[in-house]
Amino acid sequence: MELYKKILVAVNGSAASLHALNEAVRLSYWVRGSVSVISVVPPYEGDLRFAGVKNIKALLREPCENILAKIKETAEEIGAAVEAVCREGEPFEKIIEFAETEECDLIVTGIKEKHPVYRKLIGGTTEKVVRSGSKDVLVIPDETQINWNRILIAAAGSQTDRIAVVKAIEVAKAYGGELLILSVSGNDSAETIKKSEEYIREIESLSSGIPNKSFVKTGNAAKAITGLAAEQKADLIVMG
Repeated sequence: MELYKKILVAVNGSAASLHALNEAVRLSYWVRGSVSVISVVPPYEGDLRFAGVKNIKALLREPCENILAKIKETAEEIGAAVEAVCREGEPFEKIIEFAETEECDLIVTGIKEKHPVYRKLIGGTTEKVVRSGSKDVLVIPDETQINWNRILIAAAGSQTDRIAVVKAIEVAKAYGGELLILSVSGNDSAETIKKSEEYIREIESLSSGIPNKSFVKTGNAAKAITGLAAEQKADLIVMG
């Protein structure tokens, strides 16, 4: 079973976003899928006419078009099936809109900095795409590679966490990965830890037949997640 056949990559011209594109292309070869690329020009609300600038929209779109031209050229050189488009508007809205319209299975974005604490586990446009859209989002830190061998589930029992747990199990089954099941408690009271352990056992029962390890941590969730990911050499963190 392959989960991701139509992949959308959001590119802003940064080295991190281009690295994410390379990894998405590699994934597409793996799953025999296709890759689309979107670059978004934020709307301009000022007036450059008084500065003597003509054809303002073309001027603002030029960097975007240059990025996409380079992407197309690179894709042709490596024989990848890539559709590249430029849109104008609020970046997260246009990314979600394209993914929904084209029925993409996965949105891929890049991120340059892993710290502090993976920038509080991702922020900005990427967080808006995650929170506002219905598609799976894969965030690839610069200088890392997509891998499914060790999959960390960070779950607290909320509805979105439970959806993420199901997705992590699907990914592990599809790509033969091992699950690292983590529940983080806000305090170290016996009752809270007991609830975390019960939830972990519930996840273990759902993932029967998949190799797994379980962990209960207390304290700051972001630090616990990234700390365990580094300690266990996790390839993927799945969160709701």
